[in-house]
Amino acid sequence: KQWYQRRVAVGRGRMVEGSPHHSSTNNSSSSKPTLLILGDSSSKYVKLDRFYKVTRLPTYFINQIDPRKCVGFHKIWIHVGTNDLRSKRHISHADIVGCFKTFMGKLNEIGKLCPDARVLVSPILPTGLAHLNARANAFNRML
Repeated sequence: KQWYQRRVAVGRGRMVEGSPHHSSTNNSSSSKPTLLILGDSSSKYVKLDRFYKVTRLPTYFINQIDPRKCVGFHKIWIHVGTNDLRSKRHISHADIVGCFKTFMGKLNEIGKLCPDARVLVSPILPTGLAHLNARANAFNRML
């Protein structure tokens, strides 16, 4: 599983970093920067406690992302979308575009509420299901 390394435009020309190596300034009393992980069940295997003060919020669907809960974190890692594309047997391209637009709306809101945070976006990862992989690839191409 690789980190998604692309920049996504958010709001007024602000960029969301896709690189896990981007540094942030730590303004808290802790010696570690804070990291919020918004992710589905596969994100539970990510172990970053050595480098960050980690808070995890289980987020299984894109519409469960609550940008207000991102306030105060140095970095925000988002790994959601698989369940949105898996939830219905027949998903059209328009449904995938709708998921993407909802996702980008959430990113824009996070950018407005957390202008100094670095947002890391993971692509939808491949699975053993060919039809789901095709949907994931279509979503990831839009990122």
